[in-house]
Amino acid sequence: MLEPVNIVIFGVVAFVLLPAPLNAVNVTGFVLVTVHLLIGGGYWAIKVRQLRARLPEPPFIGAFGWLRRLCEAGLIAGDIKRLLRTRRLHRSHLYLDMRAHRR
Repeated sequence: MLEPVNIVIFGVVAFVLLPAPLNAVNVTGFVLVTVHLLIGGGYWAIKVRQLRARLPEPPFIGAFGWLRRLCEAGLIAGDIKRLLRTRRLHRSHLYLDMRAHRR
């Protein structure tokens, strides 16, 4: 499971090598990425356990349904907060860059 290694790599790259400022936005983004990587690592850990033990389904799989809903709620809350603050929808920076640099 490489997710914990990726968390360290992302942290070092973002805050040491680049270095991104330690402000609320950057730290929040890093925490969100970390949470998603930990959830993914947890899933693969129980998937390996299922396969090794020849279980019909991964143990504790129901918890991941709740975690998915929690992550979705967080994303929606962030979008609503931005919408209330700016009073309009925004295109993502990725979308704008891809549109500007079409080949």
